[in-house]
Amino acid sequence: MGKHYEPLDDRDREDIEQGNAQAEELLRELESPSGAQRLGDEAYELAMRELKNGLAKHIESRPEVMVGKPCIKRTRIPVQTIQEMRESGMTYAEIISDFPSLTEAKIDAALAYPTFNRSKSS
Repeated sequence: MGKHYEPLDDRDREDIEQGNAQAEELLRELESPSGAQRLGDEAYELAMRELKNGLAKHIESRPEVMVGKPCIKRTRIPVQTIQEMRESGMTYAEIISDFPSLTEAKIDAALAYPTFNRSKSS
């Protein structure tokens, strides 16, 4: 039988929320016109690695799951499906209604994924 995963507890949710908030703040800084110049190349690369690591909490790509397409961790929900749902105008609540295992943080990760994986998706 498949693996059993414990539901998230309040501490897990707080950790995720805190990590997402930090990533969003850092991303805003990096996306500013002079973000990379202010931080310097080395700091910029470190920051981008940290953001990618944050995505790794929610996104995985395994050959045996959906032919290796990036999916929400521990599901068979492809990142591309979530992106298409949002592009079609679906709200977060509607997406979560269709896929109750999703959270807003997981949807955010799916939407951010292409930004940090351009070389893999092109």
